Amino acid sequence: MAARDIMARWPSVKIVPVLDAEGCVIGVLRRWQCYFKDSYFTAIRTTQETDLPYPPYAVTIWRAAEVARSIGVSSFSVCEFGVAAGDGLCACELLAREIGHIFDLEIKVFGSDGGQGLPAPQDWRDCPQCWDKGLFPMDVSALRQRLASATVVLGPLEETLPVFFATYAPPPVGVMLVDVDYYSSTVPVLSLLEENAESFLPLVNMYFDDVGGDIGFQGEALAIHEFNTRHELRKISPELESFGEYNFHGRRYGFSKLKTCLLFDHSSFTAAAFAQKILHFAWR
Repeated sequence: MAARDIMARWPSVKIVPVLDAEGCVIGVLRRWQCYFKDSYFTAIRTTQETDLPYPPYAVTIWRAAEVARSIGVSSFSVCEFGVAAGDGLCACELLAREIGHIFDLEIKVFGSDGGQGLPAPQDWRDCPQCWDKGLFPMDVSALRQRLASATVVLGPLEETLPVFFATYAPPPVGVMLVDVDYYSSTVPVLSLLEENAESFLPLVNMYFDDVGGDIGFQGEALAIHEFNTRHELRKISPELESFGEYNFHGRRYGFSKLKTCLLFDHSSFTAAAFAQKILHFAWR
């Protein structure tokens, strides 16, 4: 922890000595070792287990950091939609801090939630066979005590998200983590992507918790399809199921949940896309 604190305080420091009980130098720690860079490569490039929390979040935040660095951006935002008890948001804080130090970037974290648990499903598009009113409640006070730096945006998504950029003036959004279950809740989340292109990184890495399987024509998947149909210059890819999955401590994560919004009208899209080569396949 002491070595990591030194690295965090002085970004120009690349190595720190390791001392024995008598103060003699017995080795050195390099910057990447202090921030567990090998763990991120393991989670992102292979299917082996790591000690990282929320592997899909680690993948998307790491990939966004690569995009930011490729176009010379010094900060970006991570937004989680559907916070519930807050385990994912706390993981975002940790991952943003660690990955930010590795890339020498400022990564701000936002979490948006209605704060009352799921509302009642509106119709068949909200997957009433899967979820119902009151699931995934939030204890706002307990959550705030757990958080160190993340901003919690409370209120109905259809009310808070249209004014999100004006209210919080976040750095460009580079990650959108969508776990809102319903079609009716996903629509306002994706409407955020209709804002000015420069409010985002040119490639927005995304994770959708509730796509795949037998709900391809409902919920988040339906909202994605409709978004792509409406917009010519902004597309969420891959829209359809993609083959493959990776395992984390016995739990399987399908690659169809990992997506990228391509902002073709972003001033830096070509540079970022060339640098990244749209590496969805690197996650396989």
